[in-house]
Amino acid sequence: MLTGSEFVYVDPPCVMDSRRGGKLYRHEYDDADNVRLLDVLAGLPCAVMVSGYSSTIYDSSPLASWRTIDFDEMTRGGIAIERLWMNYPEPAELHDMRYLGSNFRERERIKRKKARWQEKLAKLDPLERAAIMECLGELEAAE
Repeated sequence: MLTGSEFVYVDPPCVMDSRRGGKLYRHEYDDADNVRLLDVLAGLPCAVMVSGYSSTIYDSSPLASWRTIDFDEMTRGGIAIERLWMNYPEPAELHDMRYLGSNFRERERIKRKKARWQEKLAKLDPLERAAIMECLGELEAAE
């Protein structure tokens, strides 16, 4: 039984109307299977992430109100836009700051800014640097 502290990731078979081709697998989900799965996932008491492609079934399901992220993905038929549906809020803090930024250019800009600040702080007198670090800690605590 789920308690609410779990994380569930689901990558179900694609809905037929979101595919460029026909059946791909020996065992396929039909529309009713997808609807049942989405209803079950929407009722779970924990964090849930679903990956797939936008479709009328997903867009009219309980997942329609969830947070989403779209990204390009290479498939057998070329580039497609995959979507992640998440029933939990965007994190306030990342577990790994290397992924801060929505794309390569933004991550590059942040990385350079971080390096500039690090270089400036390294040149400061240790006590002055400690005072600034204390101020940054106070800002962090106030959030």
